[in-house]
Parts: sequence; structure tokens; C-alpha cells
Amino acid sequence: MNFKRKLTFAILLLAAASCKKAPLCDCFQGAGPQAADNRTPELIYFNQLDVKDNINVNLTIGPQEQVIIQGGQNLIKNISASVSNNVLTLKNENNCDWLRSYKKSIITVNITMPEVTNIDNEGVGTIQSTDTINTPNFKIQALSSGNVTLAVNCSSIYAFQFGACNLTLTGSCGNFQDNFYGGTGFLYADSLLTAYTFLSASTTGDCYVNTSGQLDVIINQIGNVYYSGNPYPIHITQNGSGQLYKYK
Repeated sequence: MNFKRKLTFAILLLAAASCKKAPLCDCFQGAGPQAADNRTPELIYFNQLDVKDNINVNLTIGPQEQVIIQGGQNLIKNISASVSNNVLTLKNENNCDWLRSYKKSIITVNITMPEVTNIDNEGVGTIQSTDTINTPNFKIQALSSGNVTLAVNCSSIYAFQFGACNLTLTGSCGNFQDNFYGGTGFLYADSLLTAYTFLSASTTGDCYVNTSGQLDVIINQIGNVYYSGNPYPIHITQNGSGQLYKYK
């Protein structure tokens, strides 16, 4: 072992020995055994969700709000859950996850809420619904690489995408609008039955939509747009090399 390696090793040992409550101390402990932490008593009413960092979410529609965090015993204590203006915000404040195996660093939050009107995924974890989201107006933002899969039954859906995220929607909707600002992600809404669809696609990934009414499409990148149903009329603006195709 050369001098530089010996010095580095000695520094790490010294840091570990003196570590108590500093954030860096998380780097010197394992994930611990699997455990669950019920945060429900600490929280007030919420009907919106904002997820950051590497957190997976299972969303269930039920009569009472509930938030249960699952993962390594030493990790779940550093998951922040707070409510402000009816928005439940989740943050992963663990450090040095790159030093742990991927499987051991997984954090899953099981959420139950009577209604949900807005979901923001700003992290790399996945969000999926176990029930159908029923609400008049619903907004979804997927702004990083975390995939979102939802079953919905709404009058209007307003979606905003950016990055490498894939958004999958199933169910029915009267008015569906999706602005894909840029990135490499995909939109899978061919199982979302709509009466009107507007899509502005600035992604290299492909987008799939389904409408029985008017279809308005703007293609700004190389990603193709595939439509199903029998839309009329169809309006298309092509600023990129992507094409509009009949899917099925």
C-alpha cells in the first residue's frame, strides 16, 4: 500500500471513529434490517404530492391519509415528510447511497389519500398508483428521470414532462394536454381514452396518445407521435424531424 492510500485509509478511519451525528456519519453505517416507519400521526391533511430524490411511491386512494416509509432501518429515519399548503413533500436526506448496494438503498413510501389533485416527481424514483385517481382536474409533472404510472378518471389532465422520465397513463379523460419540454423520455397514453388531446413534444422519445375528438400535435424533435382512436380534426405543426403516425 503506497503512502497516498495509507493516508486516505487513515483519514477515513479517523472520521469513522469520531463520527457521531454529522451528516457524513451516514456514510459509515449500513442500511440496516428492513423496517417500516408510520409518519401519519405527524402530518396534517394533504391532497398533493411532491417527491424529490430517490424515493419510490405507491399511491392508494382511501378514506384516510396515511404515510408509511419502508426501507433499511438506518435509512428511513432520514426520509423527510412534511406538509405545507396541502402538499406532502418527500425528501431523501441520506448521504453516500453510492457506497451501498442499490437493493439495500431502496426507499419505498406507501401513501393513502382520499383525493389527489397534483403530483410532482422531481426525483429518480418511481411513482405508481394502485387505484384509479378520480378528480375533476388533475396535474402531473415528471421533471427528472423517475417514471410515473397512473390510472386516472378525470375531466381534465395537464401534464408537464422534462428529462428522461416515462409517463404512463391509463383510464379516461375529457381534456388531455401534455407539454414535453425536452429530454429523452416517452409518453404512453394510448390506453388513456380522451375526447381532446393536445401534445407539444420536444423529446427524442416517442409519444403515444388516444383520442376520439380533436388532436393537436406540435413536434419539435426527432421523437415520433403515434395516435389511436379516430380523431377529427387533426392539426399538426412539425418543427422537428419526428412524424405523426396512425398507431391502431
